[in-house]
Amino acid sequence: MDACGKLPQAKTRRARGDFDSKKDPKRIQSLQLTCMSVPQPVLARSRPQLRKSLFRTLLLLVALLLGWGALRGSDLRQFSLSDFGEYWAAGRLLLAGGNPYSAAALRGLQSSVGFPQQDAIMMWNPPWALSLVLPFALLPYQMASLLWLAVNAFLILFSASILWKVFSASGQGYVPLILAGTFVPGLINLRAGHLTPFMLLGIAGFLGLQRAQRPFLAGASAALWLLKPHLLWLVLLLLGWDIVRHRRFRLLLGLLSGTAVLLAVPLLLQPAVLQEYVSAIRAFPMLASYAPNFGGLLRMAFGDQHHWLQFAPCLPGFAFLIYAVARHQESHWEHSFALLALVSFITSPYGWSYDEVVLLPAFLQIAGRMREQPLWLRWTGLGIYLTANAAVLLVSLWRPHDAYLLWTSPMWLLLYCVGLSVTRPDPVPSTAANFA
Repeated sequence: MDACGKLPQAKTRRARGDFDSKKDPKRIQSLQLTCMSVPQPVLARSRPQLRKSLFRTLLLLVALLLGWGALRGSDLRQFSLSDFGEYWAAGRLLLAGGNPYSAAALRGLQSSVGFPQQDAIMMWNPPWALSLVLPFALLPYQMASLLWLAVNAFLILFSASILWKVFSASGQGYVPLILAGTFVPGLINLRAGHLTPFMLLGIAGFLGLQRAQRPFLAGASAALWLLKPHLLWLVLLLLGWDIVRHRRFRLLLGLLSGTAVLLAVPLLLQPAVLQEYVSAIRAFPMLASYAPNFGGLLRMAFGDQHHWLQFAPCLPGFAFLIYAVARHQESHWEHSFALLALVSFITSPYGWSYDEVVLLPAFLQIAGRMREQPLWLRWTGLGIYLTANAAVLLVSLWRPHDAYLLWTSPMWLLLYCVGLSVTRPDPVPSTAANFA
């Protein structure tokens, strides 16, 4: 029995005269101090909270799926996600011992399930991403698409619940589900069928485990960032600097171990998968490919033949990182991650609107800081957030092409900086607060 459990018994025994009257006050005072010194999160049981988070996530997930099924009606057998075919076809080829990066083989499988494109939709994710799609490749395409949609929706909502425990003092309530459910880049991602929600899960796991001082598991969670490393390239650079500067080799070991585990299954099924991936990258002019972001905008302005302009925004992004490292020797991840992720995304050479789901932690952090603000300010912040997402939704429905959504990532950065400026300061010095 702990000290807090002994305190009521001590008072009862004192009333019966079982204790020495001279020692009782000191003993009871000691028990009181001991009980007060134990932090509430330690006394509270985490399992009931985790069960509640899982229940709320599953409840909202079921509601979303029921709503989707009601809209689709009898057309459910023709259900398809716009880009999931690249993962499903690559997984099928790997299970058959083939080349998951063969354009001709991918095109044959995709056309068999109704994709009308003349060219194959290539999976450009590195081979360790194949471990995540292999279970879905075992199923028929329509069934796999539905399951993929359900898993991605669950990952977004569950990751938001985990992040809320990092950014909020209580870690309870429906705020994370509301913010995640109305974050339009997440909805765009669900429709496109990309695996970016797994990266969001890696972000949530990393921040939560870093706070719990579990560096190995935090590094293993960060391995999911390598599914699309260009989206968080500044974060990965800072992580590498943090490992070297502070000799956090357990975190590095976790990162390498997590990546090795993901890569092991594809290597067992196809030992040449790494070489096939490199060959596909060399055969396809990836560095010359266009992406609708600021690098692509520069190419449109000065000539599409200037491929290097796609990487020009990386220069101010790298300058930002150097300035941040020079100003702050310690990396307070839960406070600086969101800003660095926003800058990484804006300055990344490649990025699409469905990938912006990795920016959700920024608004969960602001919401956590808003809990100490007046009620009117909280409702105003929520209204601005919902209005911004409504604008993104309307534009995406009006002009369903990423070239018309180039303004969204700068808008998220602006909203984040405004949110930092109107909320209370961080309990520890943070890069984000100083740059806002």
